[in-house]
Amino acid sequence: MLQAQSYSGLAATLLLLMRSPAVHADYVYNGNYVTYCGQFDAANTTSGLYDIINNAWGDDGSGLTCTTTYLGESTDTFAVFNSTWRWFDTPTEVHSYPDALLNTALFPLVFSDLTSLKLAANWAVVPSPSDETTTNEATLASLDVVANVALDVFLDEDASTASDAATAAYEIMIWQSAYGNIQPIGKFPFNIQCLSEVNRASTLYEGPNANGQTVFTWYPDRNLSSISVDYLPLLETLRGAQIPSTAYVGRYQWGSETKHSAANQNITFIVNTLTMSVN
Repeated sequence: MLQAQSYSGLAATLLLLMRSPAVHADYVYNGNYVTYCGQFDAANTTSGLYDIINNAWGDDGSGLTCTTTYLGESTDTFAVFNSTWRWFDTPTEVHSYPDALLNTALFPLVFSDLTSLKLAANWAVVPSPSDETTTNEATLASLDVVANVALDVFLDEDASTASDAATAAYEIMIWQSAYGNIQPIGKFPFNIQCLSEVNRASTLYEGPNANGQTVFTWYPDRNLSSISVDYLPLLETLRGAQIPSTAYVGRYQWGSETKHSAANQNITFIVNTLTMSVN
């Protein structure tokens, strides 16, 4: 029942956003939901386990991102949220990464001590406003949508830096979906492919980003809309070989990198349920 109720509440709040899409208001509460549009606005879930971050870090003035988070008491171990966005300039650049950040006392955790990194989620990427509740890739293509769905992990050999997304030496991304020919950092993949969730192949790319961080990206051979998996096998491929096993894992988040949609076209990343954990 929570999924249906939460979608109804999120849709109602999004309707308010659509009526005034350019207004970057402060936090707006509507029952168990809170909506926010500030560049780095965030809401902590009732359990304290997740920060849901608007994260429009690459805002170039050509659009916006607004996030709605469910704060009901029943979400003790999982998160429900969605983010509506549009960007019509520089389709090669990431403009926002609305995401859930896992809060855990285990971080910073020595990479060699990591025994699991789990993700369970159900989501959709849809035009907004619309009645669609599942991803239609043909529809997204017709609207020039360029975006992905991906988890993000940061590491550094300095424990005090490992949690900083801007300065940590290493970034690991594992993509679950890629829309609009969005490409990972790194022109040439390693000659490494691994079978991950539901026997789907992922190819490893490596390259530096604009901050000088080394980014490893597992790129999917097909798109998903739900998942329940332990990604430790993919991380073990990097541990000790590309990333020192003595490095610290300091940050784990999951969301959608947004780059482009047709002019004035809003897109919504609907997260029906999300659970993240590490050990």
